[in-house]
Amino acid sequence: MTEVSDGVFGDDGVLGGAAAVTATPVSFDDLVTAATVGVSRRPLAIGALDGPAAAHAAVLDAGDPAAALLEAAALLGAGDLAGLRPAADVVLPTPADDDGTPELSVRAARLLRRVAASDTETLADLLTAAGSAGYRMPAPLLPTMLDLAARSKALRPAIGAVLGARGRWLAAWRPDWQAMTEPPASSPATATVTPTTADGVSGADEATLEKALDHKREAVRAAARRELARRPDSAFSRRAARRAAAALRLEDGVLRRRLVATLPGRLDDAMARDGIPARPAGPGIGTGAWLLIQVVAAAPLRCWEAMFGLDAERLTGLRVADDLDVAVHAGWRLAAIRQRDEAWALALLQAGAPGDVDHLRGVAWPENYQLAAALPAHSRAARAAALLDVAAAWLGRPAAGPLAGEAAVAAIPEVANCPGPWPDALADAFTAMLRRTVGPGPRPGWPRELMLIAARNLPVTGPADHAAELARLAATPNCPAPWAAVLRRTADTIALRRDFYEEIR
Repeated sequence: MTEVSDGVFGDDGVLGGAAAVTATPVSFDDLVTAATVGVSRRPLAIGALDGPAAAHAAVLDAGDPAAALLEAAALLGAGDLAGLRPAADVVLPTPADDDGTPELSVRAARLLRRVAASDTETLADLLTAAGSAGYRMPAPLLPTMLDLAARSKALRPAIGAVLGARGRWLAAWRPDWQAMTEPPASSPATATVTPTTADGVSGADEATLEKALDHKREAVRAAARRELARRPDSAFSRRAARRAAAALRLEDGVLRRRLVATLPGRLDDAMARDGIPARPAGPGIGTGAWLLIQVVAAAPLRCWEAMFGLDAERLTGLRVADDLDVAVHAGWRLAAIRQRDEAWALALLQAGAPGDVDHLRGVAWPENYQLAAALPAHSRAARAAALLDVAAAWLGRPAAGPLAGEAAVAAIPEVANCPGPWPDALADAFTAMLRRTVGPGPRPGWPRELMLIAARNLPVTGPADHAAELARLAATPNCPAPWAAVLRRTADTIALRRDFYEEIR
């Protein structure tokens, strides 16, 4: 604030004499500053006020600086509440289009606000369910949700499903919200190389896809390989089968049959064109073993059955000569996941790891939970429930040792990756595990690791009230305080989900 004064400084260095006369409008912050110093020490003659109060500055008592300051504060405060008089001839934006879909109820919106503050994954689940049920976001909730979408790409699909016409209209007015107004980008690679008919890839399409294997962009080449691999009778798949036949043969031994693997000598141009990588993706893997894994992984799984006259269960039970069991099984696991083959996935899970696979983990050895994803939902849930039963049996012992920890480690990723809502059998196995393991004494870091996942996936309908069960466990005398807190939070989330789903029925 610029000031002009005809006063003088006294002996104490304080401006005295006539009050300072403002040359610019006084804001509320200026008044606070003057009041803090004190008008008796530094009088302030207010010549103009800021904002809507400017037209009323003449009513201030120039003879009483303290009264003038209080009156100015009252005028500025009232002006802020009153707002500004709209300017004339302002062109207003085109309003949002009408949206015939129903808004979420006030109660549903309140539940969304609660969960948005602490659990964005559950929030995404609820928003997705609301969008599927045909609801849109209430107007007061739109800014909060658009702010969340601006910060988290993972939330954008769920929030976009319930924005409605008004939300998309609002998003266009702020740069950080405008991503929500853009349609999802399609994959140019897929669009380039995947012309299809109702019956799949046609003969002409196969020629186009073969040509795309030489495209300069890796994304296009990868899309072409995926499409060609889906067709067992394509030239691409036949090439993969011929390489497999050269890499693995069945041999009748003195006591039993076994498989004999031949390590590929080098990567030729045709293999590279079909997408087999040249170098191991990690240390501790020889080039020959790496190429064997890739050749086995690229082959159609059914070619092994046709080649050897054995089904997946019997093939995965055979030994491989020269300690190459791990490499062959790694290739089969990769193939089962890529081809979504239930029979092979189940056979490989039952066979287990044929040796030490630590050097392949994270590189070329899919974990059991990744392999289990090829199973139907009911089989996957039944397997996870069985693993929970085994873990609970070990964890429920008075002195849970290393085997308990191993059982828990085996069960956690399989249960965690089962899509929700969990079927009753898996949900019941989970709560039964809690009943057997919640108690005094040391335990592994479980079941805390699973509780957030359970909060999202335990069913909220059906014969069992899982929220009530977890709350009851939290209240038992033997439940340690840290576990009790986790159990209560999980129960609260389940109850919140149940209340929200009731609102969108």
